[in-house]
Amino acid sequence: MPFSPFKDFSPMKPKQKQRFLTREELDRLMGTTFDTPNRNFTRDMFLFSVFTGICYCDMRNLTEKNVVRDHEGNLWIETRRQKTGTPENVRLLDIAIEIMKKYRGWHQTGSCSHADKGKHEHSPKKDGRTMRHRS
Repeated sequence: MPFSPFKDFSPMKPKQKQRFLTREELDRLMGTTFDTPNRNFTRDMFLFSVFTGICYCDMRNLTEKNVVRDHEGNLWIETRRQKTGTPENVRLLDIAIEIMKKYRGWHQTGSCSHADKGKHEHSPKKDGRTMRHRS
């Protein structure tokens, strides 16, 4: 072939799609109350992940033992990534702390909502101190 058939061809670069939530979208999600405790729990776990950067598979393995206070009084999560075993240390923002406070003790009832104590939709691990959620 004496010449390249693609000599003058220039592919169009596709427009990049937004791959993140805006602050306004996060605020709207934080201000939304859903019709079931399960949906509110799912929203809160998503927001916890957003504000800590901890992925779902690592978040569901967290226990109170992973929460430590530094010498300045700040709360941190100290854990290891499930996939790689890499140490992960995350300083907790106020939003994440409030979510943890909201669900502290739900393991005792087997429910993520104090208004939903009889339904047992969310079963904790045997140690009872995890944020893990099973449907």
